[in-house]
Amino acid sequence: MKKIKLLGKRLLVRRFKDDGVTDGGIVLPDRRRPKDHTFGVVEVVGCDCDDQIKVGDTILTKESTGSWIKTDSGDRLLMYSADVLAVVEDYNQL
Repeated sequence: MKKIKLLGKRLLVRRFKDDGVTDGGIVLPDRRRPKDHTFGVVEVVGCDCDDQIKVGDTILTKESTGSWIKTDSGDRLLMYSADVLAVVEDYNQL
């Protein structure tokens, strides 16, 4: 995909990679990884989104939201802006 034009109040989000290793060094299989708090970086904003969410923002979303699509840059999540729970001001402070 060379160019995506989002319609309505939609976002294209890149999820943070999860290495699947606990603080104690235990490797978790995919089905056992916690997914209740999902962070991502907004890459594209649809034309009708409000000014609260901008490209480059780190956001918190609920677990099952949006649709996964494949792009040249990897898998991306296409979701409604209403599914954003919070914009994280300083990710390193969490």
